[in-house]
Amino acid sequence: MRLLDRFFGAGDPRIAWDGEVLSSEVLRARVAGAAGWLRSRGLQPGDRVALHLPHGPEAPVLLLACWVAGLVAVPLDLHHPPAQLAALTARSGARLFVTSGRRGAALARGIEAERVVLQREWSLPCAPPEPVPERAPEAPALILWTSGSTGAPKGVCIPRRAVDAFVEHWRERLGLGPTDRVAWAASLSFDLSLLDLGASLSAGATLLPVPEACLALPGALAPWLAEQGVTCLYTVPSALDRAFPPGAALPSTLRVLLSAGEALPPALATRLRAALPPEGLLGNLFGPTETNVSTAWLAPAGWDGDRVPIGRPCPYARVRLGEDGELLVAGGTLMSGYWGEPERARWDERDGERWLHTGDRARW
Repeated sequence: MRLLDRFFGAGDPRIAWDGEVLSSEVLRARVAGAAGWLRSRGLQPGDRVALHLPHGPEAPVLLLACWVAGLVAVPLDLHHPPAQLAALTARSGARLFVTSGRRGAALARGIEAERVVLQREWSLPCAPPEPVPERAPEAPALILWTSGSTGAPKGVCIPRRAVDAFVEHWRERLGLGPTDRVAWAASLSFDLSLLDLGASLSAGATLLPVPEACLALPGALAPWLAEQGVTCLYTVPSALDRAFPPGAALPSTLRVLLSAGEALPPALATRLRAALPPEGLLGNLFGPTETNVSTAWLAPAGWDGDRVPIGRPCPYARVRLGEDGELLVAGGTLMSGYWGEPERARWDERDGERWLHTGDRARW
C-alpha cells in the first residue's frame, strides 16, 4: 500500500486547527506539495531534515512529506536552547532545518544547515498526489533524540516497519474510527506523537493539535478538551494530574486516556478510572524510545490498586528478563540502532532474534 493511502485511506481523516478543518483531500495536496518542495531543494532519499515546529498542521504535513520524499525526519524539541538545537542538527547531518515564527527564526541563527522559516500562513505549495516508490521496511523514517539524562543524547533510528507496526496495532486496539477526535499533546520529538498522528489519520479520525498555551497554562487543557469534544488523549501522568485534579470531572466525550513517559501513580490511576465510563479505556503504556511502547496495561473498570503494573508485552513485542532482572526486548517496533554510534547499543543474539538491552529493571 502506498504511504499516503496508508495514512489517508480510511474515511476522511482531518486536522482541525484554529477554526479550520483540513480535509483528507487538502492534506494529501499539502503533503504532496511539501514533498515536491523538499525534492526541489536538492534533497536525496536518505537525507535528514530537522523539524523544529510547534503544534499545528504544518508539523504532521511535513513529517509525512519527508517520508513521501524518502527523507529522514529529525524532530527537535521546541524548548531546547540554541546550542543544543545546533548540536543535534549537526550530529544528525541534517541538510535542512525547518522552523516557524520569530522565536524559531531567532533560535535557528546558529544552525549551519540550510534554514527555512515558515510563515504563519501555509507557505508551501500544494500539488496533486503522485505515485511514490515505497522504501524498504528497514529504511530509517525518524531520528528521535533521547533526553541525555544518562549521558549525551542518543539518536534513536526508527525504521519504517517500526512506525507501521506501532500505528496499526494501536489504531485497532483502541478502536479508533472516523467519529474519534484525537488530541495531539506531545512534542513532535516525543514518540508519543506517533500514536496521535499515525493512528488517528490512518483511522479516518480528526487530529486536534493542542495549542501551546493550553499545554503551558495550568487549568487550560481540560476546558479545551471539553470544548473540542476530544475522545482520546495520550500524555504523561503529570499532565493528566494537572488537567484533572481531585474532584474534577472528565469531558463527557472522553473515552480513551493513555499515560506513558513517567510512572503512573496508583491514586491518579484510581481517580481517572473511576471518572471514565465502564467501557472507557485507561492505559499505562511503557517502553523506552528505542522500543516505543513494548508493554501495556489497561485498567479494568472499578480498579483500585496500590501498584500500577506496566502490563503485558504488546503483540508486536517480545520481552524477557536477564539474570539481573534487566528488561530485554525484541520485535517489530525496535529501533535499528543509534545514529552514528552503533557501539552505544547493547544487543543479545538469541534463538535467531536480536534482543535489545533496555537498562530497565523489571519483574513478572
